[in-house]
Amino acid sequence: MRTFEFIFATSPTLANPNFEQFVLLMFTFGKTILSALMFFLFTFILTAQDTSFVFKPTFKVGGRIQYDFEALTLGEETAWKNGFRRVHFAMSGEVGTRLKYKMEVDFSRARLGFRHLFIQYKASEFGNFAVGSMPEPTSLNMLTSSNYTTFFERAMLTNLQNFRWGAGFHYQNFHLFNQRAGLQLAYTFNGINTEGFYDDNLNRGGNFISRVSAKVYENKKDFALVHLGMNYAKRINEEAWDYQLKSRPENFTGEKVIASFDEGGMVTSRSSLGVEAA
Repeated sequence: MRTFEFIFATSPTLANPNFEQFVLLMFTFGKTILSALMFFLFTFILTAQDTSFVFKPTFKVGGRIQYDFEALTLGEETAWKNGFRRVHFAMSGEVGTRLKYKMEVDFSRARLGFRHLFIQYKASEFGNFAVGSMPEPTSLNMLTSSNYTTFFERAMLTNLQNFRWGAGFHYQNFHLFNQRAGLQLAYTFNGINTEGFYDDNLNRGGNFISRVSAKVYENKKDFALVHLGMNYAKRINEEAWDYQLKSRPENFTGEKVIASFDEGGMVTSRSSLGVEAA
């Protein structure tokens, strides 16, 4: 799988008026669509209350412990390092035929941090609506569990995202065009996972993310498939300060590469456009 990301960063002193107008239009349009979908969800739930369903709650427990021991050589020096890369505990299941839940916490930094933490309503061919924390639909790489990635560390460009998970409103529908195409939308806030995604000033902005994907070719007999996708994200935080982009090599203990913006790092608005193929 190859993923291509094109990143644009804007600040009050470097903003392009035409580009900003286009981004603002896309941002407003995306929020309007998401609001309409949420309204449709509540209408659908009220209608569904008149129909009976079988109550079959399910419960599943999972988790992962990954301990890393590495020897990194730079020049003539070798550094020996170790640590817990992943310490996860998860519970998930379904309540009836429509509601799905999942709770996953991370202890790898010796303190509690939320990852998956959501309640999802499954509306069949109309898609799935969720409230809580889920992976933001920024790329195929970010949506794929580390259980199924070739390397333990994800591609370096994925570090341009604040965090893989975002708390807010999520929508996904993979039933389009006879289940050959999918649409994902999310509006998340600027909270931090180790602080319960707490955000006490929603007026300072949020994050709108959208993604479309499709199977342009599939041959089940030969196990062949061609996947294409595109994602767009607009992130606004009017109180951002000392903003930095951090990236590291594809190993756990390697040194990070840090890039700051405008000396003070005052980047209040960011836009990203990604293209993926597999």
